[in-house]
Amino acid sequence: MTVLGMLDTSVLISGLPDDVVDDIDAYRSSMICRGELIQGLVAFRSDQRRQAAAGQRRELIRTLDELPGFWLPFDRAASDSYGALTVEPRSAGRLKDALIAAHAHAVGVPLLTEDEGFTRYPEVDIRLLPQRPWA
Repeated sequence: MTVLGMLDTSVLISGLPDDVVDDIDAYRSSMICRGELIQGLVAFRSDQRRQAAAGQRRELIRTLDELPGFWLPFDRAASDSYGALTVEPRSAGRLKDALIAAHAHAVGVPLLTEDEGFTRYPEVDIRLLPQRPWA
């Protein structure tokens, strides 16, 4: 199956667009994004007021974990891409964003995101989606 794109954490959190849901088997995400989701889950669990959000995040991770091949490992090609993309100071940006952009670049697929900060990587095919409220 052809991979249509890599989903950034911002898209996973705010809710997948209908066209992505309809063809979810054709999309992937980086293990870096999974780590960001886990980071949020742990932060939510430590805040009594955010228990509902923790439950939603836990369910999202569980659902995505069940999709075969959804999470792509950060491999040597992604590591090489990261080194090349961040050599320029303007491109270094936030570490996790640079890793995610490099991963999509290495896989050779567009990165679907709501975060305009990714446009600092002109070598990467960035597809900006309209921002939606986070779930």
